[in-house]
Amino acid sequence: LKEFYDGIMFWEFIPHLYFLLVKFLFEIFGYTTVVARVFSAFIGIVGVYSMYLLAKEIFNKNAGLIAAALLTVNIFHISFSQEIRPYGMLFLFTVLAFYRLVIFIKKASLKNAIYYGFFAGLILNAHFFGFITLFAQYLLLLFFLIQSTKETRKTFFINSFVSGIVTLIIFLPAYEAFVRVSEIQSFWLQKPGQDAITKLFNEFFGNSELIVFVIQFVIIFYVINVFKLKEQKADYLGILKNKLLFCFIITSVWLSVSIIIPLLRSHLDVPMILSRYFINILPAIILIISAG
Repeated sequence: LKEFYDGIMFWEFIPHLYFLLVKFLFEIFGYTTVVARVFSAFIGIVGVYSMYLLAKEIFNKNAGLIAAALLTVNIFHISFSQEIRPYGMLFLFTVLAFYRLVIFIKKASLKNAIYYGFFAGLILNAHFFGFITLFAQYLLLLFFLIQSTKETRKTFFINSFVSGIVTLIIFLPAYEAFVRVSEIQSFWLQKPGQDAITKLFNEFFGNSELIVFVIQFVIIFYVINVFKLKEQKADYLGILKNKLLFCFIITSVWLSVSIIIPLLRSHLDVPMILSRYFINILPAIILIISAG
């Protein structure tokens, strides 16, 4: 195990969790490529079900079924469900963390806080790009904390703090690897061009002009319907009751933070725009398409 740990620390700049699980599977089923690929495929299958849970919780069962169906045939998700790399795990834990976050926002109990904190910590054990996702989630927590009533604000804050403690505890095994990543001063990636995000979006859908063309209309239709919403109380309960608005708030913060921060860092410091690092925003796009 020490040799394994030292090897990961030397060759990789990501947490150990995925590789540790693969190592144990090798011990049980033998050291073959098939064992590792089947494990990644299993993670991808669970990712489809988690996508259903998230869309159902935010919107409704129909949106959940559509989201799961779209993800099942998404070439980007299929590709990383075949690779012996942790990107499928990053996708899975991101979706599950948002699923538990949505449940926590709806009912800020201690139990829901612990569940959310646990899956948020697992994001960081899948890939350190998860820190950006975590930042987006904490912005959402802050927003709903401000929106909450005076009677519930204290409980919401305390349980949010508890979720943060749980996340920190789950993250601790990956701390040394995180220190190594933070010391990186240069990387093999080049600075992104003006069309970096466009290329990223196209790659999510196999660079198919027809698919992207259809998806753009669905997303535009979704956004138009959001802005056509009639005037209503923009309070905590009002947002939760309006599923279209609730979905828009979750996905807009999720996407904007996950895109803007890497773009700024790539131009100002170390380039970090690589399509596989952004697999954790694919669920947000699938959510928007499903709602549309």
